[in-house]
Amino acid sequence: MSNSDQPQSAEPKKVSAKLASGSIPGHLISQTMPMVIGVAAIMSIGLVDSYFIGQLGSAELAAIAFVFPISVALSSLGVGVMVGINSVVARALGEGNHDKALRRANFGVLFAIGTGLAIGLTLFAILDPLFKLMNAQAELLPIIKIYMQPFALGFPLIVIIMGLNGVLRGQGEARKTSYVSVTYAAANWVLDPILITGAFGFEGYGIIGAAYATIIGWAIGLMMALYLLSRTQLPFSPSQLRGGAKIEPMLAMLRVGVPAACSNAINPIGLSILTALIAAEGQAAVAGFGAAG
Repeated sequence: MSNSDQPQSAEPKKVSAKLASGSIPGHLISQTMPMVIGVAAIMSIGLVDSYFIGQLGSAELAAIAFVFPISVALSSLGVGVMVGINSVVARALGEGNHDKALRRANFGVLFAIGTGLAIGLTLFAILDPLFKLMNAQAELLPIIKIYMQPFALGFPLIVIIMGLNGVLRGQGEARKTSYVSVTYAAANWVLDPILITGAFGFEGYGIIGAAYATIIGWAIGLMMALYLLSRTQLPFSPSQLRGGAKIEPMLAMLRVGVPAACSNAINPIGLSILTALIAAEGQAAVAGFGAAG
């Protein structure tokens, strides 16, 4: 077997790449505007979470202020996965090689699953030292762990979603990625008041309810992403990987994805450091800073 992910005995299936023809300004607009909508929907989750968690008390709001920069920094790693998959899929389609694009798309999704599991389990294992490093007060650590333990275990879901979105974006289907983002954001909007503070006679779970709402929202978003991907020319089908190379496509994704992840992580890492410095001023200062952020 050669170092290519194209079996030598197979004739590549040709396909026209959606972004390889047409108006460049039109493509820029069609790819950018859905992303703006999707990012706005994702950021709204933090606002809604903060509103309902703030009703629980200042300690819970301070706890979520410590969590926010960590969750954003980790999501930046997922962005790197998405961008890397986007790149290799788009280039394969630009070559007109459908089979290569299909194998790289499916390899990318499996890579996202593995990456998400590794990040989630690592986060779960280092919760105490991580938040102690951020100067979280001793009385806040149990509250932070109540939220972060289910969050860490559910985190692979969002990385998988980003992997699927990378396949969609690589095909020029940016609008469909915004549908995914809006879907899990909307699920979070609905579930937050029910699971955090309670509604319709249900008492709610407190801060852990915010984690449950997020995870359920991700699960719904994942189902939407799989459905939308199944209606494209590159559906999720792991059997397509049999006999193909693994190292070369992984390196191709990492060459693009690692710089993207690092550049996206700079701001939340800085925010983590700033939160640690503000923590020296006390719990109320962290809560106020988190709400403003």
